[in-house]
Amino acid sequence: MKKNNHAVEGPDGLVYTARLPLSSATLDYLAGLMRGHLKRGGC
Repeated sequence: MKKNNHAVEGPDGLVYTARLPLSSATLDYLAGLMRGHLKRGGC
């Protein structure tokens, strides 16, 4: 796995990226929440 610890500039100033080990069940749950949000017209 490649390590990416440098900061990047975002619209709100300084943003740091992070990687967290998540289970596939957690990823499926979050993906479902995001799909539902997008279907309701959220961005």
